[in-house]
Amino acid sequence: MKNKPNPAIISLIAIAVLGVITTSVVIAKQTTSEETTSNNSTESIDDTAVEQTEESSDSTYQDGDYSATGSYSTPGGQESITLSLTIEDDIITQVNAVGSASRGDSAQYQSAFLSGYKSSVVGKDIKTVKLSRVAGSSLTSTGFNRAIEKIKDEAING
Repeated sequence: MKNKPNPAIISLIAIAVLGVITTSVVIAKQTTSEETTSNNSTESIDDTAVEQTEESSDSTYQDGDYSATGSYSTPGGQESITLSLTIEDDIITQVNAVGSASRGDSAQYQSAFLSGYKSSVVGKDIKTVKLSRVAGSSLTSTGFNRAIEKIKDEAING
């Protein structure tokens, strides 16, 4: 009579083989992932160097006085804010904003924004100025940022 293979031993061998295969796949993926991360890091360093070179060049924006209006939506309707600012060597040296809100919460939030935004803008590079919330007002910032973008478009060197 022939000996039949023990099913338990066959199962253990199959599990061991699957374990070896799985481990090999995981190691291969980790190695590939590390190589990709290493390559991406190199690319990021190269990109950063290019950006720094570009930023260290001459001014991007024409010096001068600019004005623009940015609108934004509130629960009470459409509002706007008008900016007047001076740019010298890409730095905002002066800024003045006037709001149009005249009713309820919109007027209150816009007034709070207008009383607190200058320290976040004056002396800053126009390329980096983007406001999110000033003195509790977040919607007015949207209008402000839209006006800044219009000024950037107007002031950009050809």
